[in-house]
Amino acid sequence: MSRYLTVEEVAETLSVSVSWVYKHKQLLDGVQLGPRMWRFPEQALEAFLASRATRKQVRRRRRSSRGLSAASHSPPSSRGAQDSADCPWLLS
Repeated sequence: MSRYLTVEEVAETLSVSVSWVYKHKQLLDGVQLGPRMWRFPEQALEAFLASRATRKQVRRRRRSSRGLSAASHSPPSSRGAQDSADCPWLLS
């Protein structure tokens, strides 16, 4: 039989607030036992964590396949806005 976790245990495991757990209770397969008494199957929480880890890996792969890196994002030049190449309305 699967163990059921309290809202506080789920919040601590996910490093989120108790209100976040209540807001996402359907996503976490919560079971209501009373007006404000919810329990969450441990297996559902493990599945949620696994899906989150998989999504992060997919995002990393997408970013690396696009060639995004810190070097490709150079900061704006320090020439200032007085250069006519940056501000076409300054052309005279």
